[in-house]
Amino acid sequence: MKLLSCRLFRLLSVVLMLVACKKYSLDELLSAPEQIEIDGRMYILMTNIDLTWNPEYTNPVFGDIRIITIDSLTFPSSIDADKVWIIHEDDVWESEKVSDGAAPVENFELKKKIEGKWVDWDSDDSVGVVVHVIVDNDENSYLLRAANQILGVTY
Repeated sequence: MKLLSCRLFRLLSVVLMLVACKKYSLDELLSAPEQIEIDGRMYILMTNIDLTWNPEYTNPVFGDIRIITIDSLTFPSSIDADKVWIIHEDDVWESEKVSDGAAPVENFELKKKIEGKWVDWDSDDSVGVVVHVIVDNDENSYLLRAANQILGVTY
């Protein structure tokens, strides 16, 4: 009986890991909405993403994303973000690191810092940015997109 329950636990762990690591297609990312509704409240995405041309910097992509409540009420603690994709034409880049950024200036937003290695894109390119929004520790998840974002540059 112990062996069966141990195998069942391992199987469930693998299934949960595969679900949590779901890969999204380019079409799924591009079709993500530009605003989402969670528990009757609307949210949008704002970004500030830069490329750096300093060869000493090991992660030449950096910036922040902000998920903002449209109603300007306090941002719920049950909502978080764990993945960010940047899309340029047919290229998709997934951030290597999504972490808490500086404390938000306003209490109606969730701010995250992103960074990672880059592909061969230029500053001033227009990109789409998609964030994976999780609710209640990934019980529910959403994709949220900001279209036509301009990449900045830092020298």
